[in-house]
Amino acid sequence: MYPADRSSRYTILELQMFDGRRADTRHALIRDLQRRWVDDLKGDPADLEIIVMQTPAEQWGIRGRLGHELTLNYEVNV
Repeated sequence: MYPADRSSRYTILELQMFDGRRADTRHALIRDLQRRWVDDLKGDPADLEIIVMQTPAEQWGIRGRLGHELTLNYEVNV
């Protein structure tokens, strides 16, 4: 099912990530995904909704460990 003002390609994209990313970084990600939806997938912008949810690392369980116990090879505070 999809709303009357959307097509059968209506998509909600939910992204879960560690917290710490700045608003401008999240906005750039959303804009890039929207652009790719239109340019690469030939989608209607009205058919895509993107939700970015940031959660503290200590609330994640990854590879048998708690998120805040992981050694990451990248900086989250971007």
